[in-house]
Amino acid sequence: MKQEIKISKNMDDARAALSGWKDLRKHKIEPVSNCLVYKPTFELEYFKESVLYRFIELADATFYLLDVDNFLGAVVTVRGLQETFSVMWYINELCLYAVKHKELKHFNDQIKRLMLGSRDDKEFPKLINVLTLIDKVEKLLPGYRKHYDILSEYVHPNWHGTMGLFGKTGGKDLKVEFGRYIRGKKTIVKHIEIALINSIDLLSYLQNEYEDIVKKVADICHDVYEKGELKNQIFPNQTEST
Repeated sequence: MKQEIKISKNMDDARAALSGWKDLRKHKIEPVSNCLVYKPTFELEYFKESVLYRFIELADATFYLLDVDNFLGAVVTVRGLQETFSVMWYINELCLYAVKHKELKHFNDQIKRLMLGSRDDKEFPKLINVLTLIDKVEKLLPGYRKHYDILSEYVHPNWHGTMGLFGKTGGKDLKVEFGRYIRGKKTIVKHIEIALINSIDLLSYLQNEYEDIVKKVADICHDVYEKGELKNQIFPNQTEST
């Protein structure tokens, strides 16, 4: 069932939630052993925790920039926050796919594209365009892409990000006054706060089920390993040495 994006926290609650996520960050991870069976989940944890660190840094920066009235800076960081959340959303989707289909090839291929993807370097897997990830969130949360596009109008030096913020016309006098957020201040702040609050709230939604999903992925790894299929699924292009 699709869910409409709603503001479910105020800014103070969002700050408190972010503080909680800071405390929950891991300072190190280690594989249970060097056995191949633990490789997929170890890489998953490595990447996912790095993405969480990025999320927290961007959210923290957005709060700071709002506090010093640098709204254009805040809209840049909060759009990056939405992009980062979309990566976390897709990680969750990949885990669910692996559990449902009881195989790791698709999971492994896509995780590698997220972790190491490159636009031009053929030695690396092809990257996944961030708009593709944004649209994956949109499928279950209608309005997510629309709000991302609104933020993009400010991020790019279009009307909203230039004259729509810093120049005000004087009507019949044919004059223009300039100033920091001389127009459009309430609107840009509203868009930033909506994106910030929802991103932090949605992170909590994902994390509530994440640990259980990872355990299920680990179970799939063991099942595939016992069938002798793990190596072929996570190294599909590697030929056996003779």
